[in-house]
Amino acid sequence: FIEQALPQAISIKETLKAISIGNSWQPDVKSSVLSFSLKKSVKKGVPLLLPAVPNAVGEVSFDSAETPKSNLNVSISRHLYRLDLTETGSSDDSSEEGDLLNLHEVGENETIDSRALYLDEFTLAPKPDADLHFLLLEAPLPTGGEVDSQSWGLSFGDLKPNFTEARAMSNGMGYAVPIETLNGKMKFHQLVRFSSSGKFLVPKAKLFNMYHPAQKAYEEGTMRREITVK
Repeated sequence: FIEQALPQAISIKETLKAISIGNSWQPDVKSSVLSFSLKKSVKKGVPLLLPAVPNAVGEVSFDSAETPKSNLNVSISRHLYRLDLTETGSSDDSSEEGDLLNLHEVGENETIDSRALYLDEFTLAPKPDADLHFLLLEAPLPTGGEVDSQSWGLSFGDLKPNFTEARAMSNGMGYAVPIETLNGKMKFHQLVRFSSSGKFLVPKAKLFNMYHPAQKAYEEGTMRREITVK
């Protein structure tokens, strides 16, 4: 639930504590936002009773068991790189730009290092005749994953990252990048860190039209990706 008016913030929070959306749902006490999950003993087809809260807006976000289908003419690929500081470098490495980094692409089953810095790369490739506007790219991250906006003083060699301003996703589980125009192949980058150890299932990234949300495209690959952080 998102608060609309600050003067009523305390009363809203007190109201939210007493909210119930049905006996089949249990609140997630570990979440930083008010969220519910379906009890394991319950089968599918359970109704959701969303109550009205004065001065607040309810948002329903869920993962479907069905494989998501794309209907936006854009292919999305995602690659994650661990950034390793070079031990030695020649005089041509130009320290004027900052510390030169080696990019190590993270493999499908490779463990993420919670102490390392990573570069998250998205490649969006629309069809030749596509001219798209006002899009939002949602990039899920596991618990503890966050964007590091401090890219100053880092050099990536031949790679010239396209760092764009990102904001937190509405469910707090990743980041989102607004794209005003997409009329050709483009790459987008973010520096990310992973602070929480464990195994996580991360859903596909999604691109959708902000004015027509039903127009969407999903990241290539399996529906969910298992990520291990140590």
